[in-house]
Amino acid sequence: MTTVNTLIIDLCCGGGVIAEAFEDSLGLDMNRENLEYYPNMKLQGDSTRTPFRSGSVTYAHGSPPYQAFSVATHNKHKHPNIVDPVRKELRRIATKYSIENVLGAPIRNDLMLCQSMFELPGARHRIFELNFYVPPLQCKTHNHILRNKGTEINPARAFFAHTKGSRKRNREFLGCRDLPVKISGLGIPPVFMKYILQYVNDADLKEWFEPLDGRRLV
Repeated sequence: MTTVNTLIIDLCCGGGVIAEAFEDSLGLDMNRENLEYYPNMKLQGDSTRTPFRSGSVTYAHGSPPYQAFSVATHNKHKHPNIVDPVRKELRRIATKYSIENVLGAPIRNDLMLCQSMFELPGARHRIFELNFYVPPLQCKTHNHILRNKGTEINPARAFFAHTKGSRKRNREFLGCRDLPVKISGLGIPPVFMKYILQYVNDADLKEWFEPLDGRRLV
């Protein structure tokens, strides 16, 4: 079994778009091609059965495939739903965890974030299930605060399809490094994770991520 005490574990990490928020992380994914773009340490493997000991890390994050829940996906039944087993692994290996997906996914809506909250173009909305509190932010594409555990927004209205544009367009859209469209088009802005990490409230963890302008976004 692998013991990790100083890393953030990133399950279903893909090409690591949000990993830019992590100064030190280990990404786990089944897709070797996507892992080639992961910026930190990486391991090819099953995110539903990880090699990490129970309680071996302070914080872990998971981004299971969203296609089975997206309003933009045709033939949803053809796409895997691994939310439950990924959640179980996150709870097993980490003291604190977050799991991210699209509106309509079978996770608690403890927090919703979109690009407008961070002055990025577009309005890609994502919900997060957390076992710690993160304050809501004002969504500038709607005229009210998206409150914790809120379900008042119609997913069909709030969802914006993935960008199909150029590498440059996706880089500006997400505020991320230059990546192939096939990687960046599936990711979320790294600033989402930077915001969440500010509220993990663990003294050791604060050394492992890059603060957003050195201040909280409230």
